[in-house]
This record gives sequence, C-alpha cells and structure tokens, in this order.
Amino acid sequence: MNAIANPKTSPAPILLLFLAIGALLFMFLSTVTTFPPVTVPANDAHEVDRHADVISAAVTCFSGYGTISPKMMYNPDTQRSAWMCQLDQGMFIWILDETGNTVTMFKNKAKTFEDAIRYLTNRGYLP
Repeated sequence: MNAIANPKTSPAPILLLFLAIGALLFMFLSTVTTFPPVTVPANDAHEVDRHADVISAAVTCFSGYGTISPKMMYNPDTQRSAWMCQLDQGMFIWILDETGNTVTMFKNKAKTFEDAIRYLTNRGYLP
C-alpha cells in the first residue's frame, strides 16, 4: 500500500501574525494613553505637608503600579485635566494645570472609575 503522509502545518506563521498584531496594538495604545510624567507637588505645598502618605501612594499608583483610567477628563472653566488611578488602597485623582504641572493629587472615596468620573463630572470636568 502506498500511504501519503499528511504534512503537518507549522504554527510559526500564525505565531508571527499574532506577534505582529500585538506589537501594532501595543504601539497604538501607548500613543493613546500617554500622560505627563508624574510630578510631585513642592515640598512646602499643603498636600505634601499634611498628606505625604497619600501623595506617596498616588505617585506609586501613577508610576505604573496601579490601574490608570484610559479616560482623561478636562475642565474647560479651569483648563485643568484630571486622571484617575486605582490601587488596593483606593482611588487617586491627579489634577494638572493647562501646562501639565501638578495642581494636586488626592485620594478619593470612589470605589470604581464610574464613581470617580461622576465625582469629577459634578465638579465641571468633561470626559
């Protein structure tokens, strides 16, 4: 009997396709969700003087150790932007002025990004 062997398909082309798609997706997301480097308020600022532990946790969160909301919110009246970040310790909000300088960072009572968005919306921020 003459048996014809079934050639096995190599997984290499499929793997390369997935890697290429992943690389393109990563490049796209890195351009969409960029924000300024974390800047800590001045040492004599109220936030650092009275809330150093909160500022430390917020900087940790925004330095890549927390879950950062993909949504930046903007207040057209004050020309400030707000980012949200979540750690196990809670939700942190980072307010920046129109030039990208830190105005404040604080811990918010919000448990979810939706709650934090509602909080900021009530203060004039738009998605």
